[in-house]
Order: sequence, then C-alpha cells, then structure tokens
Amino acid sequence: LDSILAAFLIGSLAFTQIGCGNDAQSAPPGEEEEEDIAAIPVETGTSRLGEIAALFTGTATLEAEEEADVVAKATGVVQKLLVEEGDYVRAGQVLAELDSERSSLELAQMEANLERMKNDLERNQELYDKSLISADTYEEVKYQFESQKAAVDLARLSISYASIRTPISGYISERMVKVGSMVREHDPTFRVTDFD
Repeated sequence: LDSILAAFLIGSLAFTQIGCGNDAQSAPPGEEEEEDIAAIPVETGTSRLGEIAALFTGTATLEAEEEADVVAKATGVVQKLLVEEGDYVRAGQVLAELDSERSSLELAQMEANLERMKNDLERNQELYDKSLISADTYEEVKYQFESQKAAVDLARLSISYASIRTPISGYISERMVKVGSMVREHDPTFRVTDFD
C-alpha cells in the first residue's frame, strides 16, 4: 500500500509540473491581452459647432501660361514709347515706334519710279499690240515693272515694321528699350505676360 501511495503521489506531482510549466497558460484569461496593449492618452470634452482650419506652407515657382518677348522686326532708333511696365496691352497694339523717316523717303522714291515704269509698260503694250516692238522688249519692260512693284511692297512692309506690336494680350512685365536706343532686327524690346 505504501508503494501504491508513493506512485500516486509521484504521478500527481508530475501531472502538476506538466500543467503548471507554462506561465502563459496558467494566467487567467484576459490578463495577458491587457498587458500587451499600450495605453493611449485621450481627452474628453463636450461637442460644439465651430470652424476647422487646415494650413499648408510651401514654396513654388509660378509661371504664366502665355508670355512673349516682343522683338523688333526692323533696325532703327526708338523714337516713341507708347507703353510702360505694368500697362495692359491687347494683341496687335503698338508698343513703340522706330524712326522711319529714311525708309519713308526711300519708299517715295520707289513709288515715283514705279509710276514711271507703269507709263512705260502701257506705251510698250500699245506698241506690242501693233507689232512695232518685239516680244522680248515688251517682256523686259513688264519684268522691270513687276520687280519694282515687289520692291515697293517690300518697302511698305519694312515701314510697317517700324511699329513694334505685341503678339499677345497681357501686361508689360519688362521694358528693355528707351527713347533713343538703337534697336537691331530681332532684338528683344518688351516682355508681355498674361497673368490670367
């Protein structure tokens, strides 16, 4: 009987060691979860209506959708400035005038020559119709008239280029010339920016 009692005690002891060997299993349910959760501080208050504002601060480069450097289409001296920085201008508006006195005199001379050649062409046309001059002579006079007419048109275009015009609407953001400045063809004269 003593040996049965001793065996029973040893078995009970072994069973207790196996059952209680793991601390996690021996803890009551719910205690382990509470230990692993970190505490989050909170503040309580009463509900109320109000404004919420969110702000963002940063830096950036803003660029206009339309911006143009207005260049001169002819060479000359700036005679008149019609706008200043900050002025609003519309597409096609004249910004400055170049000195075109010499070009105007050259145009007048060319127009006088054109008129003379036109009279020569009309006389030669009559003679050619009557078969009094050759076709080559008539064609030569006609060619000289057409060539002079093209030269006159070119001179008129050159005079129109003495007016510096903006290609876009916007504000004059920079003026690069002043009265008396010598401007060459394709030199930048103004910068126009459309801030819309």
